[in-house]
Amino acid sequence: MMNAIQNMIATSLTLMGLSTATIGEMNYDVVEQGKVTPTIYYIETINEDINSCDESEKRDLHGAQGVVLLKVCKKTLKICGLQGSCTVITNGETYRLNILDQVMGQDRFFVIPENGCVFGYGVNSICLDPYHTVAADLRLYKPGDVIFMPDLVGLKLPDGQVHSGFLVVRDEGRGIVGSGRFDFFSGEMRWTDPNNPFVKMKLDDERTRLNYYKIKGDLAQAIIQARAFPLIPLR
Repeated sequence: MMNAIQNMIATSLTLMGLSTATIGEMNYDVVEQGKVTPTIYYIETINEDINSCDESEKRDLHGAQGVVLLKVCKKTLKICGLQGSCTVITNGETYRLNILDQVMGQDRFFVIPENGCVFGYGVNSICLDPYHTVAADLRLYKPGDVIFMPDLVGLKLPDGQVHSGFLVVRDEGRGIVGSGRFDFFSGEMRWTDPNNPFVKMKLDDERTRLNYYKIKGDLAQAIIQARAFPLIPLR
């Protein structure tokens, strides 16, 4: 079994452009393995200038210390809280929002600055990395943990690149509880979009069971460096 995993990892690292010599020098341990229970999350863009609601249905979207940032449709507020980040277009202005915290059941947000994380923030102000980020139960995993999924190796991504099979824990989520319970981040691509590469892998269905391996050692360090953890380059 271990030789099979080693071969799959070697194939993945070759796709990343690493030489055979470099691959051979990397030490690593598989410290956990199992089957994923997946879901997908993303950044929703909501244009309230086009898809508006009655003023009576609008709710306050709060920022730090309860300050009202915007008035948005009830549905918009729910989506932004569920996904953790969102883009809202209202009155001709565009606001890129990220959840800050929840106080007494009330979601609070902040506006992502121009020089901030392009795709929003996970825990500890970590930049989210589309198609290479998972949210996990932080009682069992920690930010920076590296997860390898052989079934993702070679998966074609929207930018034309192929997936290495490696993912990094950067976030937590509501209802993300237990070992192997991962929420896969697909950037601005909805989980309802059939062209979403994660949808093609049926990661939008919690009944999907694909193998995963948690990796430690030199290899894990190389992966988080390759993905520029905890920050990622601006697009």
